[in-house]
Amino acid sequence: MTNSFVMKDESGKPVVLCVCAETRLLVQAAQQLRAATAVEVAATPDDGLARMARGGLAVCLAMGSVATPDFVAKLHGAAAAVPILLLGVSDASLETASGVFACLDASTSASDLVTTVLVAAESGPPTLPAKAPPKVARTQTTAAVEDIPPPPPPPRDSRMVPLPEAAFGAAWALVRLMLHMDPIMARRCMKQARHVQEILKAVQSFPTWPGEVAALSRELGRASLGPGVREKLDRNQVLGPHEKLAVEAAPATTHEIVKRLPGGEEVMAILEQFPLRFDGRGAPGAKHTAERIAAGARALKLAVDYEALQGRGMTHAEIMEDLRKDEGRYDPRMLGAVDEIETPPPPEGVGDAAVNCGQLKVGMVLEEPLLGTDGATIMAEGTRLSESDVSRIGELAKSRRIREKVLVRLSA
Repeated sequence: MTNSFVMKDESGKPVVLCVCAETRLLVQAAQQLRAATAVEVAATPDDGLARMARGGLAVCLAMGSVATPDFVAKLHGAAAAVPILLLGVSDASLETASGVFACLDASTSASDLVTTVLVAAESGPPTLPAKAPPKVARTQTTAAVEDIPPPPPPPRDSRMVPLPEAAFGAAWALVRLMLHMDPIMARRCMKQARHVQEILKAVQSFPTWPGEVAALSRELGRASLGPGVREKLDRNQVLGPHEKLAVEAAPATTHEIVKRLPGGEEVMAILEQFPLRFDGRGAPGAKHTAERIAAGARALKLAVDYEALQGRGMTHAEIMEDLRKDEGRYDPRMLGAVDEIETPPPPEGVGDAAVNCGQLKVGMVLEEPLLGTDGATIMAEGTRLSESDVSRIGELAKSRRIREKVLVRLSA
């Protein structure tokens, strides 16, 4: 049975909390919402989901496999008007639901769910105590969440404009959700956010928080696709018609979620501008050139491209040489700053590293798809290597049927 609550954020917009769970969890969620907010929480019929979602952020907490065709149809109807933050759904039939952001795990407590709702609803920092992310089952294509610490707060600089607490909480709440849904991508976004901050600080461009939040939230649309669709993309497999629609809608899903965050307009501008070249080539109008492109967008473009080249096993010197080949693509001042930024190596046995395929060890986690020399995917991103995996890769490496290096997550 599906039950729903409706609450309002500080601006008066309706926020739908749809809880699909046993009565005990439903009651716990209702009690904690009432205790943590000053708003009235009222029970509403399931068929009111689409109507109540108009103009707000719909938050659906689905605890278990409750994805009936009727329920999926209602989610599609609601998503046409507002993005849906869908937590805890494991049913494959929901993975391609347009506009649905799926995350978390069925073992998540009511308190964790309520905390997430409060932040996502832009109601300010949650008053409930923060809890560690729940553990989820290990799979071949998903890194173990218990191996990933909760993201630390980004370093604060006394010269920057303080990030509003609501935006700070919302950004890291979304990253925390991504750690459950797509831990590999979440770590990449966190890494890019740190790099953006380093670049902006190096060129004395403050505040840095809009660029950091843009880096953290850039892949929310990809996370909304669900593990099945993401794995198909990584393996270059054929997508079904509904899956194609979901992939095409991913950028719009990101924008719909981001624009509802505190400071969302500034972050949205960065996400829209970061693909642009510094010299304006191919941009629709002179306003999208040079310094008129947001500093956060210029830094994010560099951070994303740098990380992509690093993922291929290239050294810092090789990366800088490659980045400089396309003159006019990047802000030259920021490009010079990147060359001077020294990234400390990870502690021995921990962190990310580009490793020769013939030297992979049991327990390492692929941070990118393992590709053959013909470009075909041999193993998916997120695979934790077993003895048989290492043996198979070793044979392929000897016969030169796979690429020389792959980015991996080392186990402590």
